[in-house]
This record gives sequence, C-alpha cells and structure tokens, in this order.
Amino acid sequence: MIIVVIAESSVEAARARLATLEGGPFKGRVMAELRVDALDEPEAVEDLLRTPVPVLVTCRRLRDGGRWRGTEDDRRRVLEQAMGWGAWGIDVEVDVLPELPFARGERVVASFHEFNSTPAELDEILATAFDAGVGRAKLVTRVRDLTDVLRLRRAVKRAQHPDRVVAFGLGPVGVPTRLLFHRMGASWVYAQASGPEAASLAPGLPRLQELTDLYYPDPSLPEPVAVFGVLGDRAEDSIGSLVFNRLFRERRMPAVYVPISSPGVVGLREALRLFGVRGLSVTIPHKEAVLPLADQVHDLARRIGAANTLVYDEGQLRAFNTDYHGVMEPIGAVRKTTDLRDRRALILGAGGAARAAAAALSDMGFSTLIHARTPERAQAAARSLGVEAGPLPTSPPAVIVNGTPVGGPRDPEGIPVPGELLGTGQLVMDMNYLPRRTALLTAAEAAGATVIEGAAMYTVQARHQLHHFWAGLPDVSEQLKEAVHWAMAQRASS
Repeated sequence: MIIVVIAESSVEAARARLATLEGGPFKGRVMAELRVDALDEPEAVEDLLRTPVPVLVTCRRLRDGGRWRGTEDDRRRVLEQAMGWGAWGIDVEVDVLPELPFARGERVVASFHEFNSTPAELDEILATAFDAGVGRAKLVTRVRDLTDVLRLRRAVKRAQHPDRVVAFGLGPVGVPTRLLFHRMGASWVYAQASGPEAASLAPGLPRLQELTDLYYPDPSLPEPVAVFGVLGDRAEDSIGSLVFNRLFRERRMPAVYVPISSPGVVGLREALRLFGVRGLSVTIPHKEAVLPLADQVHDLARRIGAANTLVYDEGQLRAFNTDYHGVMEPIGAVRKTTDLRDRRALILGAGGAARAAAAALSDMGFSTLIHARTPERAQAAARSLGVEAGPLPTSPPAVIVNGTPVGGPRDPEGIPVPGELLGTGQLVMDMNYLPRRTALLTAAEAAGATVIEGAAMYTVQARHQLHHFWAGLPDVSEQLKEAVHWAMAQRASS
C-alpha cells in the first residue's frame, strides 16, 4: 500500500490531489494521508473525505514537524470527528494516546517522530503503542549512519506485532528504508504527492511518480528480485539510480537500484544482508575503505588499492575496479585518431578514481605523475602504483585526468589546474560528469585541447559494472549510453 501525503494549504488543491488518486493504476493501491495541519481551513476535512480514496487523517504538532497552530483540544477534536466523518483512520502521536480514549483499534496509527537521532528506547515506544490497542505503529527517526538503520530494523523485529510496524529513517541515510520498505518489514510505503507543500512538510519522501515510474514499474510495488545500489557519503548526488533503473525498466529486469548514503562503512555487510543487495557501485569517499571488508579482491582492485564495485553473493563480498576501464577505453579511442604531444600524463587527485586513472595511463605507456592537495597521499598512491608524485609540471602534459571533486557538483566553478597547463595537442578528461561540461573541460577546449566528458567514463565503467552485477547479460552499451544522457538531462533540468 502506498500512503500518499496530501499537504496542500488550499481545500481546492487538496481536493484536486485526491482526485488524481481515484482511478487508473492507483485504484485500490493507494491511501491518502491528509495533513490537516497544512490546510488553511481545517474545518473542511469533512468535505474532503467525500472521496472514494481511503484517507488517513493526520494533524501534526509543530514539535512533530507539522504546522498546527490551533489549540491542542481543537486538534484532538478534528481527529475524533474524522473517524465519524468516514476517514479510513487517523494518525496520532504515541505520547498522547493515554489522553485519547477514542484512538483505539485497527483504524488508528500511533506514530513517533524524532528529527535529531535514533533514540535508544525504540522498544518501549512500540510497546506503548501496541499496549494501547492501536492497529499500527510508525517509527520515524533521524538515521546518521548504517548502524542507526540496523537498530531501527531490529526494533521492528522485536515488536509485539512486527508486521504492523512502519519504520523508516529521516535524512539521506534513510532513503533505502523508504524505497526498500519490504526489507524493513513494512507493507506500507509513504510517498509525496507533487507540489511544494508536500515537499516541505514531508522532506525526503520519494515522489509518487518517482516511486512508481522509476523504482517500481508495477504499481503494486512487489519486492524486487534483485537489489543494487550506489554507496557514498552523498550517494543521492549520483545519477546511478536514474541510469540503472531506466535500464532495468527497458530490459524488463525485476531489479531496483537505490542510493545508499553513509559517512562510513561500519555495518555495511549487515546492511547488505538486510536490504538484500546483490551489488554496489562505490563512490566518494569509500572506494578504499571497502577493500578490507571484501572476502575476495580482484587483482586489479588490489593493485589500484580501491574498488568501485562490490558483489555480494551467498555471504561472500567480492571487490572489483571498473574505473580503470572507464579511463582506458575512452582515452584509447581518442589515441587512435589524435596525435598527442608527448608521453606525459598528469593525474589530479589521489583517491580511488584517480588511482585507477594512474594505473590505466601507466599501462598505456604514459609517464604518469600524480598531483594531489595532500602530497603524502599522492606519494603513497604513486609508490603503490609504480608512478611518480610531485608538484604540477611546468608545461602542458599530453594527458590530464581530473580525479578530484573540483569542478563537480560540490564545486562547479572550480578548475583544478592553472590555465597555462592547458593547450593544443592535449587530451583532458574530467571524471566529474555533472555538470556535463565542467569548468575544466570548457577551459581546455577553449585552449585547443581534445576533451572527454565524465559521462564517457561513467558509461564505460557502468557497463563493466553491470556485467559483474548480472552475469550473462547481453550487450546493453547503446541502451546504457542513452540512459546516461537521459539521466544527465533530468539532473540538469531539476
């Protein structure tokens, strides 16, 4: 069941939102959560309940993320009246249950919200709700890392009625708990109706269209056969979910790909088991940190000292590096038609992606130099890969590969090298794929260099990654390329 949050301020807008849920693919599969606290005219609830769509009436206090500014007595009166007006049910806070004798039975959801942390007393909160005789309990807490997510799931399992608990985490780390709600033990998932009001009152919830078009093409939202994802400290910045889910939909593959954000990798293996993840793309800053977690490390990943691909199969975690191919193949294609000025290559950065670039260029016969903001990291990377590390060269090298975030979404105006290192007869590649034309590529092209966009690297490494994820998959190069361009266009317009 999809619970669609209707949080419009005007009665007319709320009625229009409800009307969009009455037929088509949503009929019988959705329930509306009507946020009375958002309405300019709360007394209009009775009129809004004259709809064939089942409605869960909610009136949130300010302390629970709502906008109710009336008295507490009036708020409780609205909830009690809603039951008599034909609402499917009401959602009330766990702490007010003792004062609301009418809030009992299958049509009552007892909710708990904590916006700053995941507290220790989750078991007690759920016990209080079910001891009061409610039909369902909802836990919504701020999750800071994967261990918070795991604590939330364990609390659900220990509950008196685990099949009647909806639990999800707030913030980027909590996204998988919403998208993979089956794995949290829930039969309900919450989604935003379109519009700015819902986005502000229900931040972080997936949009209904996104949920049903991108992640779950079947509006009944069955549990996916295979789960994949991207791991990073800001995984939501990646285009991976757009790219892979579009490809899965086109190929009619029963799979889903979700962003998994976490500041660290503690609890990763248990989280993979919890969510049923078969494969992970790995991005900043975890490419090096995941290696010690792997049971098997592919030779290339071991040599580079970083993995951008993890495969979890029958309890075994295997690590691969496809960034290497993402650099080698596009640069190799350009070399066939372009006479580069010399054999020098400059790698900017010393993280996992930059190390992969250094290995690839070294294997292609370039004299490779790693330059990074932290000289010690550059020197360590260079020693392990058998290349050089040091300050920037004094003249333009044949190849420059930017493996830093400079110029990407976190620093879109940045250029990681001075202009005098850019010129004709040169090849410049930026591993950042957003924006499509980074400041570095724009400057390099103006100086006469040949440029390779980050999308080219992403497409190649994703193709190799996909074959690690799904053995025996036929060639999907053209579909993948189209999906990458579509995803970048979506991001550019959002």
